[in-house]
Amino acid sequence: MKIIKKNFKNNKFLYYLKGFFSLIIPNVIFKNNLESLLKSVPNNRLNYIKKRVNYYNRLENKILLNDTWPKLSDLKIKKKGKTYFFDTYSITKYFTQSLKANFLFGDINYVPKEVSFVKSRPINAKNKNSIILKLNKVRHFLYVNDIIPIEKKKDILFGRAAVHQRQRIDFYAKYFNNPYCDLGQINTGTKHDQWFKKKVSIDYHLKHKFILCIEGNDVASNLKWVMSSNSVAVMPKPKFESWFMEATLIPNFHYIEIKDDYSDLNDKLEYYIKNLDKLKEISSNANNYVNQFRDEKDEKITRSEETINELSLDTLSQAARVAMTKRDAARGTSDYMKRQKQTEKFTNAAVKKRRELDANKDKLKKSFDKPDADRTPTMEEFVSEDDMKGMSVKSGHKRPTKAGAGMTKKGVEAYRRRNPGSKLKTAVTTKPSKLKKGSKAANRRKSYCARSAGQMKKFPKAAKDPNSRLRQARRRWKC
Repeated sequence: MKIIKKNFKNNKFLYYLKGFFSLIIPNVIFKNNLESLLKSVPNNRLNYIKKRVNYYNRLENKILLNDTWPKLSDLKIKKKGKTYFFDTYSITKYFTQSLKANFLFGDINYVPKEVSFVKSRPINAKNKNSIILKLNKVRHFLYVNDIIPIEKKKDILFGRAAVHQRQRIDFYAKYFNNPYCDLGQINTGTKHDQWFKKKVSIDYHLKHKFILCIEGNDVASNLKWVMSSNSVAVMPKPKFESWFMEATLIPNFHYIEIKDDYSDLNDKLEYYIKNLDKLKEISSNANNYVNQFRDEKDEKITRSEETINELSLDTLSQAARVAMTKRDAARGTSDYMKRQKQTEKFTNAAVKKRRELDANKDKLKKSFDKPDADRTPTMEEFVSEDDMKGMSVKSGHKRPTKAGAGMTKKGVEAYRRRNPGSKLKTAVTTKPSKLKKGSKAANRRKSYCARSAGQMKKFPKAAKDPNSRLRQARRRWKC
C-alpha cells in the first residue's frame, strides 16, 4: 500500500497550547538567556543576521519615545488577534516589561505616521516607520513536503481563494473559464458566487505545475508554502512585504511574474510548459530562497536583535534601573520568595532537559565516524521499525541474508514513499579501489564500515557468525 505523508496547515491548537504554556514561565528566565542567545551566533552568520535586521528595521536615527505608547506589560490576550499576541510575546518576553513600543496588528497595508511594529508594509522607499516582525506566523509560515516531481504535475494554473479584493475579482473575471486555469472562490454571498468551489487540501494544490498567489489585503498568505514546493508561484510583482522579504524576490527567477493587468498570463504559461527545464530552475531557486527561513535559531536571534535596535539605549537603561529598584525593594517579601522558587524550578528543569539533549547528541555522534555534512543516510542506518512494517524478504523489500542482507531498491523506494524527504539509499557495493577518494559514495562506505565495526563489538555473537546479517551486510559493503 502506498503511504504518503499529507500536508496540513499548522496546528493552531498546539500553537495556542505552547503560547499559553510560555506565559507560565517567569520572564526573568528569558531575560537572563538573551545575552547567551546572542553570543551563541556563529561568526559566519553574524553578517547575514545583521543584514536581515537592517532590512526589517530601516531606522537610521534614534526615535523619541511617545508617552502614549503601551508598556510591554500592557499587551494582553484579547478575543481576536491571539496569534499576534503570542508572536509578539515570544519576543517581548526577553525584555524588561516597563519598556514601551507601538504595535499595529492585522493586515497593515499603509505606512503609519509613528514608528510601529507591523506584520506587513507597502514596498516603497518611505516605509521606515514600519518595522516588520514575524507575526501571525501560524497562518503565514507554512512549508510542505512535496514528493511529486514537477514534470508529473498538471499543466494547469490552480487557485483557490477568498475573492473580495478588486485585484482578485479582476483576475477571476478574466480567467475563470480559461482552459489553462482551475480557479475557485471559497467564499459565498457575493455578486460572483458562480465562481464558488469547495476548499481543497494543500496536497490537491500540489498536483499542478502552477499555483496562483495574488495578494489580498496585503501579502499573499500561500506564497511561502508554494515556494517550498515543487510547484511554481504565478503572480504580479508584489506590492507589500512581510518577514518573508517579498521585495527581494526576483521575477522569473523565484516566481513567474505576470503583468498587473494579467494580460500576458497565457503566453507565460505556454512558454514554461514548453520549457520545463527553466520551470525546474525557478522551483529550485524558490526552494533555496525559502531555506533561509527554516533555521529557527537564526529567526529567533534576528527577531531579538531587531527589537533591541528599535528600543533606544537610554530607554533600556532607564527601564533597567527601575527594574533593579523594584527588585531590591521586593527582597525578602513572600512574592519575591515565591518568584525565586518558580525561577529555580524552571531553571532546574531547563538544565535537566539540556543535559538529556547533550547526552543524546553524544550518543548520536558516537554512532558515526565523522560523517560529512553533505552525507546522505544509507539503507543500513537506523530506521524506525514502524516505518518498515510489511517489508520482508518475501515481499521483495529486503535481501536474503545470503544475498548480503539489507534493503532492496524496491524496499528503499517504499521507505522513501512512506517518509517524504528521506534520502535513504541502497548500499555502496563498488570495490573501494574503484571509488573516487573523497566522493559521496566513498564517504558513505567508509562511514558505514566504521559504524558497523562498532556494531561488531556490541554484538560479539553476530560478529563471530559468518552467516549473520551484520557480517553479510559488511561483506556486501566491501568492509
